[in-house]
Amino acid sequence: MNTDFFEFIRLEEMDQVKLMDRFDKKFLFPVHKLQGVLSAISKNYRVLQINEKRIMSYTSMYYDTLGFVMYNDHHNRKLNR
Repeated sequence: MNTDFFEFIRLEEMDQVKLMDRFDKKFLFPVHKLQGVLSAISKNYRVLQINEKRIMSYTSMYYDTLGFVMYNDHHNRKLNR
């Protein structure tokens, strides 16, 4: 994936960025439209760059029950899960 058309932000600058007021929205679209979508949003977002590197690996461990109770409670907006 090419992130060159995004301006970058250095880790030292992240303290100046407001991160707490966020909401997540998810969209589905064909992968062949990804380049156009990224280009369209590049004026409103920056990419974190650390040591000349813009794409980092990310791993997340998700724990749930066999029946996915935690996922379903989250999806159904149940508090205190």
